[in-house]
Amino acid sequence: MGYAYSSVAYLGEDGLALGTYTLFDAFDNVLGERAFSFTVADGLHDLGLLIEDGLTASGWDYLADAIRTNSSGQILGQGKLTSQADGQMSYLLTPVSADFNGDEVVNGGDLDEWEAAYGVDDGADANHDGVSDGRDFLIWQRQTSPGSPLAASEAVPEPSAFALYLLAVVGLTGSSFRGRPSSPQATRRGENLAWT
Repeated sequence: MGYAYSSVAYLGEDGLALGTYTLFDAFDNVLGERAFSFTVADGLHDLGLLIEDGLTASGWDYLADAIRTNSSGQILGQGKLTSQADGQMSYLLTPVSADFNGDEVVNGGDLDEWEAAYGVDDGADANHDGVSDGRDFLIWQRQTSPGSPLAASEAVPEPSAFALYLLAVVGLTGSSFRGRPSSPQATRRGENLAWT
């Protein structure tokens, strides 16, 4: 077999490491770089593999890197949209949670909140689609399951106005993220993803 390579781009005060690793297939062919997150408690996770219904269904080929996070748990990075010929598009993973009652724990109390809100309002709307429904229940169920890689949060990667602004500022200063050019097409369009 060949070699493995990973690079950490960010290490938070809480111990969260974000970065890039090189993905290989079974024949040792390089498939490219992929974004990862790592904590001692949860281990290593390929961010693209955590997307609900898969990256392809959401219009993305891959998430190439993870650059930084903020106090809200949002992760900024770059990836490739399926519609792009080349280059990469910025994404922003925004945490969502099935903590419907706000006690910072996902448990049976949140199920009670979901049952009260089901079909009536968006008070138990984990995926932020505007309605409390069965998809929100499934998110609650995953987050309460033993061994869930995301014990108390999920995320929805989405193109961010801030990320696009940041990309433009960096471009104007003559710098680029990790030396990868972004095509004009890549900075104009993006798709929402769901991370579960």
